[in-house]
Amino acid sequence: MLYDAGKGVPQDQARAASLYRKAAQQKHVPAQLFLGILYYSGQGVKKDPAEAARWFQGAAEGGNEEAQFYLGSLYASGEGVKHDDSTAIHWLGRAAAQRHTRAMGMLATALFSRHQGEQDLVDAYAWSHLAAEMDQVQAMTSARVVIEQYCNADQKKRGKKTMADWKRKWSSESKR
Repeated sequence: MLYDAGKGVPQDQARAASLYRKAAQQKHVPAQLFLGILYYSGQGVKKDPAEAARWFQGAAEGGNEEAQFYLGSLYASGEGVKHDDSTAIHWLGRAAAQRHTRAMGMLATALFSRHQGEQDLVDAYAWSHLAAEMDQVQAMTSARVVIEQYCNADQKKRGKKTMADWKRKWSSESKR
């Protein structure tokens, strides 16, 4: 991390990638995430979205919400992996459940775009509003206004209940 950021040593992201790789191969979740980010951005290594996805996968399975967000984003765009809305929604949902606001916003958009049933619309409503409540940037960029226009009164009511359920869950988790 010191080489990656150039803290106390000259910045050398190629060296950072080499060290992250050694730790990532030993299933070190933060190293898997950071190595994935380097491959995703092409810093210190050749940009390789497929290799990024490979390292994000391990960190995502290890519970890291940032890796889950990146992996979901890759599946949503089809960059480095085969485009798959269901897999994107799975990983974005796992990150959103951990209060990752960018994942919430992207999840809402993915659910709204997929809209395979009424529940997708209700969940898109809930996640778009939760993201906007928790993050000013998401409040400005959220698709919640558009999503809300597609919801009837009952769907909005159910969306608000879903929001309340998540807030209760998060509140009880923070008390532990």
